[in-house]
Amino acid sequence: MILSRRAQPQNQTAGIIAAAEQLAARLRVGARRFMDGGLLHPTRARQHARDDREFWQFRPYQHGDALRLIDWRKTAAGDDILIRERQRHDDVNLSIWLDPAPSMHFTGHPATPQKFERGLVMMLALVRALSHHDMSARPVLFNRIETINLHEVASICLHSALPMFDDLPTLRISRGPVLLLSDFWGDIDHTLSIARPLRTRGHAVTLLQIADNAELHLPYQGRIRFHDGADEEIIPAADDIRAAYQDRIATHLRALGQACRANDIGFLTHSSRDDAAPVLHDFLRGSHVGA
Repeated sequence: MILSRRAQPQNQTAGIIAAAEQLAARLRVGARRFMDGGLLHPTRARQHARDDREFWQFRPYQHGDALRLIDWRKTAAGDDILIRERQRHDDVNLSIWLDPAPSMHFTGHPATPQKFERGLVMMLALVRALSHHDMSARPVLFNRIETINLHEVASICLHSALPMFDDLPTLRISRGPVLLLSDFWGDIDHTLSIARPLRTRGHAVTLLQIADNAELHLPYQGRIRFHDGADEEIIPAADDIRAAYQDRIATHLRALGQACRANDIGFLTHSSRDDAAPVLHDFLRGSHVGA
């Protein structure tokens, strides 16, 4: 469900970088305090290792993988060719996925950033803030990158094809926590079908919902149009449905939060009109996620 008021296209890379730098500076002030013992502490984020490089996960074979890495016994038991992936035991990264779906390019007010833009600022701020400590943060892309240059990361996210939610199971994701940034208005069972396998593979997974204030509260008056990219519905008077709409949103959020807790998955929600620092501090502290 997407409100019909669409954001105008924006090319504000410089503004996004500036906002990310400002946010990162606020996160760095207490970053060590927030990370020590929290979700991003290396001893909590990694599995115990018996040697310098150890088995991490099975994943589908991708073009270019060395044939010697194929686990033939595991492959013979299923339909897919599986790679036995190993990593250094101290190679722990925060992987951040930002949803490029059309619904993320909505804003309900000219003064409020698009959800995608806010998510990009949050991603870049974490990349910058964590670069000063023991962990690195990287976006989840079709091709892994090593750069932490914010201009390069922003350019890739703004101008390249980004993985959709359903692509996540097929991608290489480094050992460590995974932060998923989206509005998560879709089917909860489908959301869990993607997030749960990441948790099973050993990642500490957090869903961070970025919602627009208009989506949460429907503050409009008069005629309003809803659309999902294909179908649409016109409501003559927003006042007539506001209470039922807000109840439906609250019900969805409660159900999503409960489903995440039941699966040991973190869940945070953030309105794009609010300050992003508090919710990122909560994420870094890790108190919203099971051990």
